[in-house]
Amino acid sequence: MKKILFYMSALALFLSLTSCSKEEIDMYSQEARINFDYRTIYSELRDSDYVKMKTDPYRRDSVRVRIMGDLLTANRDFCIKKTDNSAYANTLDIQLDDKYTYSALDTVCQYVYFKVKRPAYKTGRKTYGCNLEFDLTNPNHQFEKGFVEDNSVEVNYVWDITEPKTWSDWYWLGDFSPIKYCYMMDVWGRTLDSFITPEGDAYDYDEANAALQQLDAAYKAYKAEHGPILDENGNDIFPDEEE
Repeated sequence: MKKILFYMSALALFLSLTSCSKEEIDMYSQEARINFDYRTIYSELRDSDYVKMKTDPYRRDSVRVRIMGDLLTANRDFCIKKTDNSAYANTLDIQLDDKYTYSALDTVCQYVYFKVKRPAYKTGRKTYGCNLEFDLTNPNHQFEKGFVEDNSVEVNYVWDITEPKTWSDWYWLGDFSPIKYCYMMDVWGRTLDSFITPEGDAYDYDEANAALQQLDAAYKAYKAEHGPILDENGNDIFPDEEE
């Protein structure tokens, strides 16, 4: 009896392995399908992004796609579209190509590129997001649908204006605050690090002094007309010096 049960168990295991192998063979021996290769595209926007908002509003980003099924023998097109993600109160403006071409015929992965508009800065680590999906109904899309869970990818951007490493070398700027630093970049049109070397010295002292004078004059004029700009704690970003 034990021998019979043993042979029955062995037969069941063999049939199970045979079935799995057949499914795997079917999966990789069928019409080519396409998936996103990961679930999230995450990027942090820094001070350099803040400066570029006016001069170069769109930043380049990428996503990796993966094909399944038979390897391609010729280039094949696919389409991607943006869709909203209800998890985000703030969406992203994304520029996508009308179609993309899978041309890496000797492998199953390829990067494709798109552009994301740098969103308006808001204090705090505000997040912006949306989804990218394969546009299966687009007539230019030449792939069958892949795995359901890999048919879309989440795009997550967050502003992270942090204190430059060289801030303490310019101690006369006072305590750091993101709001203060953003105002400085608005006046200068450049980041603090563009003035100062990693060692804390100015690249050009005359230029640096002129920038400080420009900042001082600009803020005094703004404050006289509009009142002080308050930081995250409600304090004047550049308080008047005590006499």
